[in-house]
Amino acid sequence: MKYCPNCGKEMTGNFCSNCGYSNNQNNNSTINRDELLNAYAGKNAAKVYNRGWNWCALFFAPVYYLYRKLWVEGIILWAAIVLLNLITNLIGNALLTLLIEFIILVVPAILFSKIYTKKANKTIDLILSTNPSRDQALLECQRRGGTATWVAAIFGVLYGIVVVVTIIAVVFYGILWPNIKEGLCEEAICNANRTECYTLDDDGSIDWEGSCN
Repeated sequence: MKYCPNCGKEMTGNFCSNCGYSNNQNNNSTINRDELLNAYAGKNAAKVYNRGWNWCALFFAPVYYLYRKLWVEGIILWAAIVLLNLITNLIGNALLTLLIEFIILVVPAILFSKIYTKKANKTIDLILSTNPSRDQALLECQRRGGTATWVAAIFGVLYGIVVVVTIIAVVFYGILWPNIKEGLCEEAICNANRTECYTLDDDGSIDWEGSCN
């Protein structure tokens, strides 16, 4: 059993998973970490690390998360958006829907850089634990990082459908439906407390049923 001379924790092979120390640092000593981070991010590396705000994550979350291969976070965010949209549409409160939409877009924009930087550093630590050469480390960073355009395209279409449906629902139930319902209730036949109302077609069949409260 070997212990790390740097922090004293137990080592796995020649690498300390606690502090990152390696007994075989001859190859790694020539590797610049910033170079590895740039290789991992690929396109627009300067815009994804250690920033407090990300505009792409604001306008395109969760698609941008998946585009940057933050698989778990992107899927969780996607599921949360769909679920919250369903709940708010059932409630039928337009202002509440818009507020929740705003929150679930702003939070990912604030957290993206922190999450991405943490994942990139963790992945690079795992790559360096194998004591690769500089070229091997760069290639592995490019393989594990980069972008996933085809995934973003698929989820982008699905996300666009969700957004369009949400906007239509907000406009209809928040603006149009109250006026339509008011017109229906002017001609409706209701019980004493107006909780059960209906209108009739020209042939005498029920056209609409609902509440006029």
